[in-house]
Amino acid sequence: YQGSTNSCINNNSNSSNNGLEVIKRSSSSNSSSSRSSSSSGSNSRSSSSSSNSTSIKSSNSTISSSTGIVVVKLVVFKSVAVVVLVVVKVIMEKVVILRVVVVVVVVVVVVVVVVVVVVEVVVIVGVLVEVVVLAVI
Repeated sequence: YQGSTNSCINNNSNSSNNGLEVIKRSSSSNSSSSRSSSSSGSNSRSSSSSSNSTSIKSSNSTISSSTGIVVVKLVVFKSVAVVVLVVVKVIMEKVVILRVVVVVVVVVVVVVVVVVVVVEVVVIVGVLVEVVVLAVI
C-alpha cells in the first residue's frame, strides 16, 4: 500500500508539475495577450485623444486665421469705402450727370461688403460650433 501511495504521490507530483507548467504557460500567454490587447487599447485611446486634440488645435488655428482674414478684409473694405466716398464727393461736385451711376456703384459696393462680412461671420460661427461639438465629444 505504501508503494502504491508513493507511486501515486510521485505520479501526482509529476502530473501536478506538468499541470502547473501548463497552467503557467497558459496564464503567461493569456496575460501577454491581455497586456497586448490592453496596450493596443490604450494606444487606440491615446491616438483618438491625440486626433481630437489635433482637430481642436486645427480648429483653433482656423478660428484665428478666419478672424484675421475678417479683420484684414474689414480694414481693406473700410479703406476702399473711404476712397470711394472721396471719389464720389469729387464726382458729385464736378459732374452732375454721373450722380445716378455713382449712387448705383456705391450701393453695389455696400451690398457686396455686407454680404462678404455676413458670410465671414457665418463661417466663424460654424467653426466655433464645430469646436464646441468636438470639445463636448
